[in-house]
Amino acid sequence: MHYPSVIAMDGPVASGKTTVGRALAERLGYRFVDTGVFYRAVTIAALDRALSLDDDSLSELAERLQIELLDGSDRVLIDGSDVTSRLRAHDVDATVSSVAKVPGVRRAMVVQQRDTAKGGGVVMVGRDIGTIVLPDAVKVYLDAPLEERARRRHAELTGAGNARSEADVRADLELRDRTDIQREDSPLRSADDAYVIDTGSLDLEEVVERVLTLIAVEQPE
Repeated sequence: MHYPSVIAMDGPVASGKTTVGRALAERLGYRFVDTGVFYRAVTIAALDRALSLDDDSLSELAERLQIELLDGSDRVLIDGSDVTSRLRAHDVDATVSSVAKVPGVRRAMVVQQRDTAKGGGVVMVGRDIGTIVLPDAVKVYLDAPLEERARRRHAELTGAGNARSEADVRADLELRDRTDIQREDSPLRSADDAYVIDTGSLDLEEVVERVLTLIAVEQPE
């Protein structure tokens, strides 16, 4: 069986797209790219510079930054400096949606993301990959109930030593969902031709197998 060379995977926070996307890329021997880290990198740079979150300053910053993803998105460099340990910090979590909704930031990041996907052999995950970044790719949209996503995110943060109550995590997810869905530029939504999978009651292997079944093609591209 053959598989598309470029796979776009979207979904809300904690829907499983990063874990599934990474496992899928490993199964296929593809590169895994988590585009969320591009916006987290811009957020870190903005916080370090104490920039106001207005469109002009953030857009200018995003256009200047050189963001590098190493080791399958596990390490992130901003202008050569490793910021990996800060990607999931609370101040970044609390600010990234505001940064990511700025049109100029999104335009700058889309250019970098498309460059990253050139040559194929990539699984790219995010919130607008199938609708904006890679509209010609085979598309998968993952979702899960808010309660399950909050449980997952809480477990992830706790494991990383960032202890917060599950109620606080759920409130953050609700705010992130509203911001991502309601933003004017590249809102979070499922592409019309995406394969939609509810991951709420499925384990990792079940989701990966379902994706592979759905995207399999008779002939290579």
